[in-house]
Amino acid sequence: CRAISFLGWFNVMKNTKPDAETARNEAYNLHKSGNIRDAVSLYETIFAANPMNADVAGLLALALYQVGDSDKAFKYWTQCLAQDSDATIRLRNANNYLTAFLAKGSAKKRENAFNFELPAWPKGRIPVSAESGLVLSLARVLNQIGRKQQVFALLQDFMPAISAELDVLGKALRVLWEAGYVQWVD
Repeated sequence: CRAISFLGWFNVMKNTKPDAETARNEAYNLHKSGNIRDAVSLYETIFAANPMNADVAGLLALALYQVGDSDKAFKYWTQCLAQDSDATIRLRNANNYLTAFLAKGSAKKRENAFNFELPAWPKGRIPVSAESGLVLSLARVLNQIGRKQQVFALLQDFMPAISAELDVLGKALRVLWEAGYVQWVD
């Protein structure tokens, strides 16, 4: 049923030019529903039209990684992490890249995994649940590759936004503790 939906959408796309957000959302919905190969095709079409779209490049990289094309995935992650983008998109792309890198890479190469800037969490922006999980995951991965200062910077910027979420705040403090910031956590 989804494949038919995708093919129907693709035929419409050839004749009309839907806005980029609609196409991105269709690809994302295919991806979330498990139709990853169809999502890859649509992400590639969207990316070909706008190669500076770090959001789509990161989602394409993740989908490629999920279907087993790691080399191509890392190429797209490297490309999207070199671009300026919204802080939350950049943090998501960094988390997915580093998580995949650790799964594929050796311990010797870990210091080479991190050669891009991480943005601060946007001041005043309260994260939704998925974003909180993303930031905590990124902090844990940074800790695993020995980037303890980046763990501290990321969570120090993030914690004011989650001060009312005691569970998330506790998890953030735990990651800081594990990174060696015991006195700061106390």
